[in-house]
Amino acid sequence: MVAQDVTRVILADGRRILREGLSSLLEKEADFVVVAQADHARAATKLLTAVEADVLVLLPGSTVGDLPAVIREIRSSGERRPAVVVGLGAEPDFAAVQQLISAGAEGLVARDSSSQELIEAIRQVASGKAYLSAHLSAVVAKRFMTPHRKSQRGPLAPREREILSLIADGHSTKQIAAALNIATKTVDTHRRRIMAKVCKRTLPELTKYALREGLTSLESGN
Repeated sequence: MVAQDVTRVILADGRRILREGLSSLLEKEADFVVVAQADHARAATKLLTAVEADVLVLLPGSTVGDLPAVIREIRSSGERRPAVVVGLGAEPDFAAVQQLISAGAEGLVARDSSSQELIEAIRQVASGKAYLSAHLSAVVAKRFMTPHRKSQRGPLAPREREILSLIADGHSTKQIAAALNIATKTVDTHRRRIMAKVCKRTLPELTKYALREGLTSLESGN
């Protein structure tokens, strides 16, 4: 009989040597007992009808594959539902992490995680908490915290609108600089900022934008 303070674990991995090695590692922890093993995720879910478990550890190998669907099935089943820890075998990206979390995985560890990180993940999810290994936390943080330096979108300033109108009317940089009594480098700087704000890369694209915005009729000088 398993003590109440022991976490019951099911392991699923197609690599038998790795699975048995991980089982031995977990069994050395006083608060873990491996109650069953399976060679793939779907086989592990079938065990849930016969074996009570607190945590299901899924190690998919090189790809996430249909793991999100499997996890959703576990979450929607009427059986006692264990917490799920997924050990990602491929280089993780934000999309894979998002899919697994959305499906209901409580713990995620990267392929470069140590055995102690996996042990910590199992303990955390068994206590009702979520767990992301350090590598995956960095992946998520990068997705949400990287400054958006590439995008400079925003409303055009009055001077920018004036310069855009002159550009669209066919005036050269020197002509615009002379008309506005500014340096040609200043005109170039304004043009680059305008193109970044309106997301246009060429002068024809910029001219079409100015026409749509009513900044030119394309009639002047013609």
